[in-house]
Order: sequence, then structure tokens, then C-alpha cells
Amino acid sequence: MPFQKASDIVPNEYFRILFLGRSGCGKSTAALSFPGPRLMWDFDKRARTFAGKTETNIFTPGSDEGWTEIAPIMQAEIDKKPYPYQTTVFCSVTSAQRMFTQDSLRYIANAPAKKAGVKLEESDMKGGANKIGSLLIPGMLNYRYRAECLNQLFFTEIFNIPNNLIVEAHIVNDYNEKGDVKGEQVLAPDKFTEEAKGYFDEIWHFEKEQISSAAPSRWKVYFHSKGFARTTVPALKGVSASEGLDITGKDLYTEVQRLINGT
Repeated sequence: MPFQKASDIVPNEYFRILFLGRSGCGKSTAALSFPGPRLMWDFDKRARTFAGKTETNIFTPGSDEGWTEIAPIMQAEIDKKPYPYQTTVFCSVTSAQRMFTQDSLRYIANAPAKKAGVKLEESDMKGGANKIGSLLIPGMLNYRYRAECLNQLFFTEIFNIPNNLIVEAHIVNDYNEKGDVKGEQVLAPDKFTEEAKGYFDEIWHFEKEQISSAAPSRWKVYFHSKGFARTTVPALKGVSASEGLDITGKDLYTEVQRLINGT
């Protein structure tokens, strides 16, 4: 890779954003407001929600597909020169980790793995899944498999795509030992949550708010001072940390550009 001058780098040429929020808070709809053509990796299996959306190609893995099946498909798209999409959306890390965990159970169990020529030594099998009746409980090797799938997917491939990149992850309640809610957490592997912060220029927090049962729902985005939210864009730092940006019935990308351009 050649050296480049910092003075030649165009700020905000494209966004690299981690969208955080609970299910149903508008993350995917907001992501598809970014410029097309768009490619959505739909691990949440919500393609029907976006029926009729123009300039959008959606890939949804099958219920019996895992890393072995989807990796060549994703690689073929990522390797296209020139890259044909202006925006790539991945929804979501939460669903991907669930799929890769299940995928690992096809390969790693207490009995020697047979599928796809996978061969494990007896010492390795101690970290595999435990079988209780017809149920397989993931073990250390399963989680290592999942971690490597996510590592290859994001840090080796997707983060190198030269376009607007939006990755979604879900937020859930975080409980203490007594079962009381003590806050919120990102539903993704700890290592990904820690490392991803260094790979995203932006982390935006989405919320669906409803003041009362009689009041209509409002959809808002917080760019800073809300959970993990942070921004490097000066104009977005000016958005109220307590009120956020109300995007109810609006196009997120248009609203963000309006703020950046001061219009």
C-alpha cells in the first residue's frame, strides 16, 4: 500500500458507522437511506421488510448455511473491481454470531468431525460441544470457531470495502447477579465490541421512544454521550446529547447531510 499525505485525505468521503440499538428501533431502515446502489447482507432475515426498495441488492443466508457456504459468495462481491456499491449494510453482528455458533456445531462435537474433511485430534475434542439428549451445548472450540468467522468477516474483509459501510448490532439489557437491570450491553462477542470501536469512525445509537400509550412513537439517533455513541463529525457533535436527532418520517442520510452542509 503506497504512502498518502494526510492533507490529501478527503474527510467524510464515506462513512464507516456502527449502528447500535434495540430491535425495531429503525437501524436497517435508516441504513438504506444512504446512497445507492446498496448491498445488504441480511443475516437478520428481514428482507421482506424492504420489498420494493430501489437500488438495493439483498443477500440472505439460508437456514442451513454457514461460513463454508457464504464465504465464497461474500468474497466474490467484495473482490469486484471497481466495487459496484456506494453503501454496504451488514445486519447484524448479533445474528451473525448466532449463525456461526450453530454452524460450528455441525463441525465440532464430542465425536470426531466428519463434514467437509474437518479433522480434530482427540485433545481438541475436549473443548467441543456437549450433547444432552438431542441438544448440543457449545464449548470452547465452538466459540473459537465463531470468533474466527467474525474476525475473517469483518477485520479481514468488510472493513476494507471503499464505500459507506454500516454494521448493525443489537443492544439488550445488562443484569446484575440479583437479576436487576443495571444498564445496557451490546449483544456481540466481547472481543468484537472492544476491537470494533477502533475500526469505526462513527458509532450511532438508535432509540424508539414513546412518551405515553396515546402518543405516537418517535425514532431518534444519538451521535454522542449516549451509551457507546461517538462521532468525529463536528456538525453532529452539535446535536443535543439529551435530545438526539428526531428522524421520525425522515431520511437519515438527508438529515445528516443537511447538518454537515449547514442547510
